[in-house]
Amino acid sequence: MSKYSHIFKEARKDVNQNTIKPEETLEAMVNLCVKVPLSLRRHWAGESKKRGISMTDVIIEALNNEFGEPPLRAHQPETQKVSSPKTKVR
Repeated sequence: MSKYSHIFKEARKDVNQNTIKPEETLEAMVNLCVKVPLSLRRHWAGESKKRGISMTDVIIEALNNEFGEPPLRAHQPETQKVSSPKTKVR
């Protein structure tokens, strides 16, 4: 049993997360992988559950505060066609 298990049990009683659902976004959601010490991750996970927010929301907010949001694009770039590697070009 981890030393934070009591926090998780308490947080699971009445969790009301306000997470961003994929169908509410205009873009596809992708993973952002960050290596952190296990003890910090456990602490942050427990605190986020206790407060009823997701770590994803906290991370997105922190990155937006640090770097801002990108400028809005008028349109999405078109996908470029890539020739097959078997095609010989002379």
